[in-house]
Amino acid sequence: MKKIIAIILILGGVNNLFAQIVTTTYQIGEAFERLPKLKITKQNSPEKKMPQFDVSVLLEEDEASKGLGLPFRFGKSFNINFTLKDGKWQETDSTEVWSLKITSEKAYSLNFIFSELHLPVGGELHIYNDNGSMVYGPVTEKQNNHGNTFLTDIIQGNSVTIQITVPPNEKKQTRLTIKNVIHGYKDIFNSPRYRTIASCGLI
Repeated sequence: MKKIIAIILILGGVNNLFAQIVTTTYQIGEAFERLPKLKITKQNSPEKKMPQFDVSVLLEEDEASKGLGLPFRFGKSFNINFTLKDGKWQETDSTEVWSLKITSEKAYSLNFIFSELHLPVGGELHIYNDNGSMVYGPVTEKQNNHGNTFLTDIIQGNSVTIQITVPPNEKKQTRLTIKNVIHGYKDIFNSPRYRTIASCGLI
């Protein structure tokens, strides 16, 4: 099991405001054993699928822009507007749980931009991939964005679930709006840049 401190911040040079949020990598399936609350949403979350696109066009653009000093591009951003209404709430004995599964065919990774995030005290947000090998979070009320954009870490795989757990009767105090889904069309987890970070012991 390895812990990653916000890979996206290291790879992309994004402001490190959220660097305290941990992304943990596991052996395949291990996350569901170590974090059994993820099992609540693994099989029965509503799913949103991103449209397919021709990745060769983006790769050709990237090749043509080499040497121009442009920022490294690894993903295609979909402009969307997903809110809590797009997901599903479930009740357990001690919590209320919301979830939404997002899939983008042939993606090496997915990450998200939230335009709104508000969790009540005691609430937690996690993002995990389908095979249980990577989990981002917990995000708590300390990261409530207060009108600012919130960037998540990069999660390996083409299908992930966003899960929010809150204390009983607190779901009305919860808000979430996802404005962008970034489809990673380059495998940054096997890129020289990522391997360099790994070899330095940063992940």
